Amino acid sequence: MPAELAAPSLVRKLSTNASAVVSSPPHRHASTDLLSELEAHDIHGRLTRIDYGDLRHVPLPTLVRLKNTRWALVTAVGKRGLALEDGAGRRSTVAHAVMIREFEGQVLDRTLELPEGATVVHRLLQLIWAHRRTLYPVALIMLLAQLLVLGAPQLVRVLIDRAFPDGSHGLFRVLIVGMVVVALFQSWLKWLERHVSQLLYLRLDTSLERALLAHVLKLPYRFLETRNFGELMQGFKGITTVRSMLTGDALSAIPALITAIALLVIMSLSMPGAAVMVALVGTVSGATAIVAGARQNSLHRRVVAADVRERGRALEIFTHIATIKAAGVERSAVTRWLSLLRRARLMRRCGEQLTLSCNTCIDLLGQLQLQALWIWGGLRVMDGSLRLGELSGFALMAAAFHTAVGGLSRSFVKIQSARPHLRQTQELLDQAPVRVRGVPRRSSGIDIQSRDVWFRYDAARPWVLSGVDLDIRAGEVRRIPGPSGSGKTTLLKLIAGLYEPCSGRILIGGHPPGSRRADMIYLSQGLRPFNASVLENLRVFSCGAPFERLVRTAELTGLAEWIASVPMGYDTRLSHGGANLSGGQRQLIALTAALASDRQILLLDEATSHLDALAAARLAANSIFEGRTVLYTGHGRTCEFVGSVDRYVAQN
Repeated sequence: MPAELAAPSLVRKLSTNASAVVSSPPHRHASTDLLSELEAHDIHGRLTRIDYGDLRHVPLPTLVRLKNTRWALVTAVGKRGLALEDGAGRRSTVAHAVMIREFEGQVLDRTLELPEGATVVHRLLQLIWAHRRTLYPVALIMLLAQLLVLGAPQLVRVLIDRAFPDGSHGLFRVLIVGMVVVALFQSWLKWLERHVSQLLYLRLDTSLERALLAHVLKLPYRFLETRNFGELMQGFKGITTVRSMLTGDALSAIPALITAIALLVIMSLSMPGAAVMVALVGTVSGATAIVAGARQNSLHRRVVAADVRERGRALEIFTHIATIKAAGVERSAVTRWLSLLRRARLMRRCGEQLTLSCNTCIDLLGQLQLQALWIWGGLRVMDGSLRLGELSGFALMAAAFHTAVGGLSRSFVKIQSARPHLRQTQELLDQAPVRVRGVPRRSSGIDIQSRDVWFRYDAARPWVLSGVDLDIRAGEVRRIPGPSGSGKTTLLKLIAGLYEPCSGRILIGGHPPGSRRADMIYLSQGLRPFNASVLENLRVFSCGAPFERLVRTAELTGLAEWIASVPMGYDTRLSHGGANLSGGQRQLIALTAALASDRQILLLDEATSHLDALAAARLAANSIFEGRTVLYTGHGRTCEFVGSVDRYVAQN
């Protein structure tokens, strides 16, 4: 069994979906170090604990942790055991009994990326093809089901034309048993088809949303600033819609098309004239679906736009519900939201009525076709030119043909209805992610330089920054002066790598800001805590600082005094956006988290504007900023605070 994995194999393999990346033998790495090095090579994921039997559900290849802190690279899970690979690329198979004894329980659950493609559907089809082993039994089941559909009318024809007239009880019993077996087998195949389709749906479900979220988090900051909550949620809803469409309607449309073609050929060979009538009815049904689908497409564009506005308005109410309550404007806020909700529901109801009308027309055409066949065929049976069994078998095939065409038509209408829901998803996927390879982190101070930096938000707007030159030494605390609207926040975002300058350049420790993101923390003016405990918020905003360091930093910033005054301490639950906290408490939590992190550069935008004078003086009076490069904006008390920090650093 390979005990360790060397870097070249890991970089080469997992970065191309065949291995992992570690710069030295994995047994020397802590879990957090392993994840950091993986992320440095643009391989993202999380370490999670699972049962050995669930290993087959983890995206492969992956890393699994063995006893004695060893890691093994698993490339496949087979019936006999796990396929492993060592640093030299040598592969071996280890029996499940051995791996169960050695398995520690921790695995790398990689965040998969969506495949490249021109459209959302194209990308998802590639993902489905990656699960083609699941599709093979579906294809076999569908083929068997179609054969049974073709065979049932022939059994009826033989039963009526031979068993009944000849009085053959044996043949009658055989045919009846055969028909019962066919009916039971069809039901079982239908259940199995849905079961396998659901399995495929669930497998896609575990990767699609995570892959889309990973893509969105890599998008440029300026692009995300232009998107509201409703648009982003619609993007994720589009992924869910197309997944349901491909694993449901589109998947069932393929066998329906095959069945329709096969039945039409058989009917044309037995009764050409009647087959032409059946084909004409099917054509009318298809034309009805095309017209209804075009109408649904147009209608659902407006439905999506209405849903986006309604979700955005609902989020505004829920986010600012305390402010709305305090201002006494509940009625007007709810009235505005209800008007959007009613509009969205009214358009949805129109779409449902259109779908119902289309389905009714298709069903009516099927009934008229069946009645016409029985009338025409009955006349021919009575004059002796046609047997009753032949007519019954043909009628069953015509009904099955219309059912298949109706299924295709309904699937087409659903697909046309779903297309507008994919527009926001397509816009998210069309946006190229920011791909900047990180550089090794620095444990000492980092200097900041800007040379002739110009920036404006678009060509039609004035310059926010013009020819900015800045030199900040490692370990220096610097305030960015200027009145409101002078571009201080914009400059911080440029240094943080969130914006790109229109001209000029910014260097962080000799590298572009994007490659130094792991060395910086940027605290914006409107930073709001998550709906989680104080400890969870501190861990998130400190990039996973250990609990001991968080507690020690909280004592230095004064947050520990407030924590001690609440019954649940660090487990105190915060409401969405920290609505149950004061502005100063929110800022103190954010500052404590930033200072507890191991980041060398702190970019603080009005980070102490809501702190009282005592809290600000306490922060400035200790060594908490020592050794860090701090760039700060602020007015009033914030300026006094930064001045105090400057004096402290100069004296020490």
